[in-house]
Amino acid sequence: YNKAPFLKECFESVFAQTFTDFEVIAVDDASTDGSLSVLREMSDVRLRMIELPANLGPAGAAQRGFDAAKGEYIVRMDADDTMLPERIARQIAFMDAHPEVGASGTSVQLLGRSDITRVMLTDDDDVRASVLFRIPLLQPTSIYRRSVLLEHNIRMEDHWPRSGEDWLFQLRLLKVTRFASTQRGMSSTS
Repeated sequence: YNKAPFLKECFESVFAQTFTDFEVIAVDDASTDGSLSVLREMSDVRLRMIELPANLGPAGAAQRGFDAAKGEYIVRMDADDTMLPERIARQIAFMDAHPEVGASGTSVQLLGRSDITRVMLTDDDDVRASVLFRIPLLQPTSIYRRSVLLEHNIRMEDHWPRSGEDWLFQLRLLKVTRFASTQRGMSSTS
């Protein structure tokens, strides 16, 4: 929502991935700043746009993207985030090697600040022990096994608050699957 100044850099990082067999679902949450015009200028055939008629907030918009996804995995990010070129390839390789894991992530580097990295816990037991104090996976680094979401009907709700929706979603998901994280950062966030 209203991220026009960041969209070009964000999507350039997505389309520059070393893994190329994926779809990109961009959900415009009724932006008023020209974001939709910026999206329409993009010509990559992997890009599908969903234009919401009214602003639903982060949870509702994300869920519309999840509902439209057709792939085995859902790689989540916001419009003001960027990916390092090997993010998707490495995360898919990790998930393929760990079928018991339904969600994973990495550490994250603050955009423009190579000296600041948020490090995440790496194994399921540590994640569960800390979930009251921190989000299990940082949203700009998260990848979800779509089959787990569908099998257990794990969804984001439109009425959720505009902040912390990712935490609420991951709390639901922790009830049905294992989490993991790698320490090597693969995304940047603002």
